[in-house]
Amino acid sequence: MSQVYEKKHTFEYVAQMLKDFREMQRRAQQLIFEIENYIPAATGEDMIDAMTFNTPSVGGVNGILHNGQVADKTANIAISYAEKVDKLNVKHKKELENDLKYVNVEILRLEHYISLLDDKHSKVLRMLYIEGLTYAKTAEKYGISTASVRKLRKTGISKLTAMFDAIVK
Repeated sequence: MSQVYEKKHTFEYVAQMLKDFREMQRRAQQLIFEIENYIPAATGEDMIDAMTFNTPSVGGVNGILHNGQVADKTANIAISYAEKVDKLNVKHKKELENDLKYVNVEILRLEHYISLLDDKHSKVLRMLYIEGLTYAKTAEKYGISTASVRKLRKTGISKLTAMFDAIVK
């Protein structure tokens, strides 16, 4: 019973991936842009500036001494925060890169598996999901009925599901 559930779940997963294919491509392009043009929300330098260049206060308040210099403790705290901010920025950019890698692998896997299908299933899935054509346009372009398109779609997804199941086991 659980094997039937797993296959059904994988079928739904593959069908959803096909539906999301164009969105995955857009997401990959968005991530590429964000990585190539990465601007951190704050830098370590920003943190140091914010903590050390306050307006001098009377009586040495806010880490500024009476003579207008920054106290060592304030400077050390600023440097510590600056290092943490820089590490967070590196971590955030790495997360974007990992997201891009994951999305690209899913896109490549799906394209590759579709290419492994026989020609009729491959063409129908490409027209429906990669090109974004309707059932009617796919049927017209391929010269078959919409019922045939639906059947080829379903069997094509079943064949993709078998490929996905093979890597899960």
